Amino acid sequence: MILPSTEREIRRRRRYAPSFKAKIVAACLESDASIAQVMLQHGLNTNLVQTLIRKAKRQCQLPAVPDFVPLPVPPPADLPTTPATASEISLSCRR
Repeated sequence: MILPSTEREIRRRRRYAPSFKAKIVAACLESDASIAQVMLQHGLNTNLVQTLIRKAKRQCQLPAVPDFVPLPVPPPADLPTTPATASEISLSCRR
């Protein structure tokens, strides 16, 4: 039988130093690193790491990635034109 404890441990929210947060964000931005890998190495929650990255983007600490990148479109190739042929279409409805 498990008895309820009279003394409860108070869980407090962890607070991380800005330098630690910057280190985590920088590690996530490395080309060969994944967010999951960084999370596991530092014992952090995925949601926390995603939030750190999102906040860093909002504060312009990260280089902005454009949403739209214009690409040059080559002119359409000249297609051989064929004369339009007329054809008859007939429909019949029976009641």
